Amino acid sequence: FDPAQGRDLFIDCFDGGKILSSDKLALLDQKYSPNFSRILREPAKAEAIVARVLRNLINAYHITGDKSASEFMWALADDLRSGLKDEEAREERF
Repeated sequence: FDPAQGRDLFIDCFDGGKILSSDKLALLDQKYSPNFSRILREPAKAEAIVARVLRNLINAYHITGDKSASEFMWALADDLRSGLKDEEAREERF
């Protein structure tokens, strides 16, 4: 959110952190629609962001051949999934 302009900012983490204009968002929406629009309208949960980062790291380490780092990221992702399942189970009890 950009408090100076009172609107949300969309930053392209795959293009050097450039701020996406509304025109660029419209092009991406046409390319990936309808899921792209839905993703932009819903705030991401912290767990989803961490899971995405872990998946990207797993892939990056796999590509570079760093097996131990890739396996470590897998273990972290498994821990995250396990923790989320435990949290969901606790919430269902109350």
